[in-house]
Amino acid sequence: MEALLRAPGRVLAAHSVLGSPRALRGFLSDAKRVDAYLDSPLIRVALNSPVVTKLVLGNPGLVRVVLGSPALRDPSSVRALLSSPMLRKMLDCPGVQGALADRDVIRNLATDPATASWLAGNPQALAALAGMAPALARSLGAG
Repeated sequence: MEALLRAPGRVLAAHSVLGSPRALRGFLSDAKRVDAYLDSPLIRVALNSPVVTKLVLGNPGLVRVVLGSPALRDPSSVRALLSSPMLRKMLDCPGVQGALADRDVIRNLATDPATASWLAGNPQALAALAGMAPALARSLGAG
């Protein structure tokens, strides 16, 4: 727990597929693993609860850790994620839809320099986001 508090990015990278571009792409291409992940109790609660999803997306530190992970610094992994059935399924969940419709979440994401920089460096992600969260895309000058 101490390591998580001290260096959350390092712990996340060491214990998830976000630690390696190849691991993320492999995970995304394995429908059984993706379905098991999406059906796990914690993920199911997070994706179906706007309150929980808002807490995750509204936490700039957590968003920075995820976007700064080795996997999401790799353009081919970002493309794989953006075109994945997993992302489409996640975006259809009430928690994600509710969070992306929340003005405070949008404001936090749009005003975080690291998030804005990541989106600017990944125009395909920004374009996808423009369709999902037009208010965020407008805030970032992409809509």
